[in-house]
Amino acid sequence: AVPREPPELRAYKTRFNAYLVAPASSGGLGLPPVDDLTPEDVASPGDIESIMCSWAEYMMANPPRNSRNTEKLLKADGVGNGFGLVKEYLKDMFGRHDDWKDETWFTLSKGALVKKLERDSVRGTSGVDEVPGKIGIVRVNPDADIVEGYAGISTTPFADDIPDLVTIIRKLLKTSKLGDKEQRRLALNLTYAADGRSGEAKYLNYQSMGCDPVGNCAAADWKDLKNGTTRPITFCADYDRWETCVFDSLGDHWSVDGGLSRPCNSSGNIGFLSSFVVPMCHLRNDAWTSTMLTSTLRDGMPDSIRNSVSGRSLRYGGTTHLHEDPSVNHPELTARSGHAPADNSRHYVLSRRGTQYVPMRSLAGCPSPRKSHRPPRLIAIGTSAEDLALMEAFADKLYPSTMPDFKAGGRLRQLVREVLATNIMHFSSKLSFLGVAGPAVRRMMNVAEQLGVNLSQLKEWSKKVAEDYKALNVPYSSTDEELAAVVAENNRLVADLRKEIADLKALEASNARMIVQLETQLQESNARALNVLPVARPTPAATPTASAGTDTSTGGIVRRRDPSPARSPSRNVRQRTGEAPGFVSNAISTITGSPAALARRITGRQPLPPLRPPAIPSSSGGHTSTSKGKKKNQSGVAVSDVVIELARTGRLKSGTAFEDTAPPLNLFPSGLASSEMNKYKLAMRVASAAVTEDQEKVFRAAEIEDAELIQNAKALDEGCRNWIAKALGRKAVGKLTAKVLGLGANARNVPHDKWPRPQG
Repeated sequence: AVPREPPELRAYKTRFNAYLVAPASSGGLGLPPVDDLTPEDVASPGDIESIMCSWAEYMMANPPRNSRNTEKLLKADGVGNGFGLVKEYLKDMFGRHDDWKDETWFTLSKGALVKKLERDSVRGTSGVDEVPGKIGIVRVNPDADIVEGYAGISTTPFADDIPDLVTIIRKLLKTSKLGDKEQRRLALNLTYAADGRSGEAKYLNYQSMGCDPVGNCAAADWKDLKNGTTRPITFCADYDRWETCVFDSLGDHWSVDGGLSRPCNSSGNIGFLSSFVVPMCHLRNDAWTSTMLTSTLRDGMPDSIRNSVSGRSLRYGGTTHLHEDPSVNHPELTARSGHAPADNSRHYVLSRRGTQYVPMRSLAGCPSPRKSHRPPRLIAIGTSAEDLALMEAFADKLYPSTMPDFKAGGRLRQLVREVLATNIMHFSSKLSFLGVAGPAVRRMMNVAEQLGVNLSQLKEWSKKVAEDYKALNVPYSSTDEELAAVVAENNRLVADLRKEIADLKALEASNARMIVQLETQLQESNARALNVLPVARPTPAATPTASAGTDTSTGGIVRRRDPSPARSPSRNVRQRTGEAPGFVSNAISTITGSPAALARRITGRQPLPPLRPPAIPSSSGGHTSTSKGKKKNQSGVAVSDVVIELARTGRLKSGTAFEDTAPPLNLFPSGLASSEMNKYKLAMRVASAAVTEDQEKVFRAAEIEDAELIQNAKALDEGCRNWIAKALGRKAVGKLTAKVLGLGANARNVPHDKWPRPQG
């Protein structure tokens, strides 16, 4: 089956094909479509470069337009990305073309294209009309309590004013012909209160929801789709508006839509998929949720500004409101909106539920966000056992539920009581606006009638809960009192900031010490890995009767020294540098000059393992075996032979170093002992450093011509020796070649038994 192309590539292939097939008189090239191009069409060097660069020039003169709305130009960055997608497509088709050896032409051409389109857009030379940006939606018009309003619904006196969220919801509930009104209202209020993106309300789930006794609110996990993270979010009752109240929206959805009656899964439980707060969204994609919010907002907008409103307008308005509220500091704002702070405080700020309280109250309309907030209470109606039992029965009948968490004794039963108190508190206001025909009003009246509660009693309950709620949430009595709370909070923030600064300074000092230690270890490790540090041995002055390689201990007994030095490598570095300033100093200066750069040079991709360098055995042949103290060596195998075998079997894959490939069994049928495996890896590591770009392309090619492969591989042996000579000095190249290329890189045709044996 033909693999499916990404939509972006498919769209720009269509544009590219239109340019290819158009005749020269129309500004095209008169060539076949891109999928019909053959190697003969682009046989000469520079053909692909000419085609792509001329297409870029064409798009500079004819800026690409939106295929659905030709009045709208595509963004410059998007055009540049599409240009790159087409280039990669051609590269997949003609991978061996000479134009891919140096792609500077593409970088320059793409840069010029994007820059030209950006400048033309700013200058307005494209002839496209400018459009106003998106507007933010505010919760309520600040003059709503002063002006009479318009048409009995809007809070503004003019029909063409920008509506607030209160007006949009009033229109939705009273005049709109849209369906699922209660869920739409709930999604709008959740998105604004959470200061979230327009598709994120879809993922709010009752399983993560709980009651927060500290903040006197509901808490849940909010999914941040853009950043792929989750942050805590809190919700409380609105201070003075039923339209934008999250709790009232929940209650109306539960009562009118039966929002708590969810289907069970195969195990008889209410599973995750049946626990989404806005059930109409969870079976649709994110784009549907965002589009639903946009259509709901635009349904309540005047025609003149309808296109300037989208689901993002809720986040624009909420974030701007928090910026404007002097009671909300910046860490609290970023905690609410999920915007990443510029420092490393994200983990501490966004993961703390307490930072949500102040912005939560600000978005809910509380005049004193820094003052503790209390939810509406059912005990305002009555505190007797009969009154409380009546309220429990009222909740069960008004919000029928199959979810155990919402029933008596359930984890979220307290939330049910607070939502019921909120619905009762706002009953009179909704009755006045919607009348008895309003679904939520009629539903509450029917349930009350079943329990023997008449309309007058409902109104009295509404008045009692409202008065109690206002008494619990009295704002600060004066500006000085509120200012004192803000100053106290700022002082706390300053103290926290000073502590963080002190912690960062201590961490900086600790990191500096660790960096020095790790750099030292890396330098020593690289030195040992390249085998440039001679093994420390006793000086003649210290042991005048001992020969190199022996150890004289107490009692005159002569013991053979272990070939692997037990001393600290750093001690060896300090000791030997002074003894052999020529060879060792050269090697150490090469390594310590730039450890990271040398590591990249060696492997081509990743640094050497810092703490586990491969041991360098004293033998130089292939696989070794020991019998009665004697060693037998197989005949040497050239590095070029290894690379040829790996390339032919397709094991040199792009993105991996040569040393990461296992030895080919055809050349080493008996395998390699651990010591020889170390030498193999080290040899292939040097090969990775010595190989040229052209050679590497041949080794990793999908189809290899033997002549070209062998020619490049044979040159690699000489390249390895040249690399060692350049890095370590030519005096030691013979000995170091024998050590590093211990498999026997016999490019110089030296018999195996004549290779010099490393000493020490």
